[in-house]
Amino acid sequence: MKKLYLPILIISLTLICSCKNTDNAEKFYLAAVNAYAKQDFSSCSLYCDKALSQDKAFYQASFLKARVFYMQNDYKQSYSITKKLIKKYPQYTDARLWNIRNLIYLEKNEEAEALLTSELTFNNSDWRVYYLYSVLYSKQNKIDLQLAMLNRSELALTDSMKVYHELFKIWDILEMKDKAASYKLKSAILEKNIPKED
Repeated sequence: MKKLYLPILIISLTLICSCKNTDNAEKFYLAAVNAYAKQDFSSCSLYCDKALSQDKAFYQASFLKARVFYMQNDYKQSYSITKKLIKKYPQYTDARLWNIRNLIYLEKNEEAEALLTSELTFNNSDWRVYYLYSVLYSKQNKIDLQLAMLNRSELALTDSMKVYHELFKIWDILEMKDKAASYKLKSAILEKNIPKED
């Protein structure tokens, strides 16, 4: 019996020590988000690393670190992270779109265009897809296609404005004033900047 006790104790201690500390990871991640908002990318990257040291599976911190690399024009590092995230979480839309963005800036245009075409087959209402097409066409000096994609992006944003307006009305009915005010502002910003449909 004593012989079994030692291995069980070692396994138990190993499991306890290897457990992820999600609460600490979330705290570091929130600090990273705040640093990113202030464009303090070195602090943001540091907080992302701390979050990942607490919970290696905290994919949001990995994604934010990829965005930091992108903002620092280190597209290869950013691409490396987004590619791994997509492999592990293929449904992660933001990672897929930033992966395409990285490919465009790495001048891997054929691969970027193939991924955009694939993205449109199941994500055709997201304005960011059309915007990325416009960035790609801009880099290729295809102004007519760039303009067409910007127009499609604008149309998708118009639909977003309608959604924001409806969400504002619902939150207002439920008397959740902070939420209502947030969606009213989003709707107003889009309404002000998007021309009315004829």
